Formats: sequence, structure tokens, C-alpha cells
Amino acid sequence: MKRSFGIAVITLFSFIIIGTTYFLSCLDQKDFNLLPNLKKDETYIILIDAYPITKEMANIAGLKGEYGHVELIRNNRVFGSRPPTCTEFDIDRLIKLYKGSLYEIRRIDLAGDFKLAIQYYKENIEGEPYDLYNRNCTSLINSMYLASSGQGIELAPLNVKKLYYSDARVRVYMENNKLPIPTNPVWFPDQFTEFGEFVGQGRF
Repeated sequence: MKRSFGIAVITLFSFIIIGTTYFLSCLDQKDFNLLPNLKKDETYIILIDAYPITKEMANIAGLKGEYGHVELIRNNRVFGSRPPTCTEFDIDRLIKLYKGSLYEIRRIDLAGDFKLAIQYYKENIEGEPYDLYNRNCTSLINSMYLASSGQGIELAPLNVKKLYYSDARVRVYMENNKLPIPTNPVWFPDQFTEFGEFVGQGRF
């Protein structure tokens, strides 16, 4: 009887260990989906491993080059500025659009009235063509912050124009890829890994 009980306990612990190992391996592979569990009336940004040219440019500029895109999410709606046109849609379409890509979700405190941010998006961004420097995914986040509360994001932008003239690697990369010199400072998605509160990582 005691032996049978001991074997049962050992078997139970074996299943627990196997299950825990499998779960942790899933975490390491980042092949789970956090998107269905986002809280209602909370605002999030989602950083996406996409658009290699943006990642490469960020890396040359001194960042990790981990993410090439960022979008804003609230109540199952996604607000983005992505090639070729700035559009709003639901999370299911986002999953299909970036299927297989890794992502990171961060909860942000968008102070003020989010309705004002949506109004600004619909009147000034939605339906407009994507612009690498002036109407891009990061400037969208800043614009919606400004519309909501009158204050922009607390992240220092990068002066790519200054980098162009001071760093030969940046200059050569931009010239080889026919990238225009921006007249305004810009943010890269990588910078937003320090923005808001980390929620988790996953894969579409």
C-alpha cells in the first residue's frame, strides 16, 4: 500500500515537472498569444518584429534593432500607421497581418480623454498615406497622446539628420536604401521598450 502511494506521488510530481517544463519552453519560444486577454478600457502599445529596414536603421543608430513597428490597442481596436495607409481595425486582422511575427505588449497610461485621441486619429491620420518620417507608427503614438492630454510622450526622439552628417554608417545606409534625410526628430519602435509597463511577449 505504502509503495503504491509512493509510486503515485512520484508519478504526480513527474507530470508536474513535465508540464512545467513544457510551459516554460513555450514561454522561451514566445509562441503563445496574449492578445485575447488584454483588459477592457486599458490602453496598450504592441511592438512588432517587422519591417527590416526600420530595424536595421535603428541598429545602426545605436539601438537594438529588435522591433520595426508599434501600434496602439484599446478595447480590441488597433490604431496604426503602417504601409501603405493608416487604418484602424480589430485585433483579428492584426494577427493575420503579422502572422508568425514576435511581439511585445506594454500597458501605457494615456492621460486625458481617449475619445479625443480617437477623434484626432479619424480626422487627421486614418486613410492618409504612410510617411516614413512624418506620419509613421511612432509619431502616431505621440499625436494621440497630444490629442488626449495636451502632452506628448516622455521619450527623447533621435535626430536622424544629425546622425546622417556625423555617422558614416548611417549616411551610407540611408544613401544605399534611398532614404531621405528627415527634417524633424523621429522615434524608433525600439525606444518604446522603455515606455509604459511590460505585460508580456508572444507570437502572432
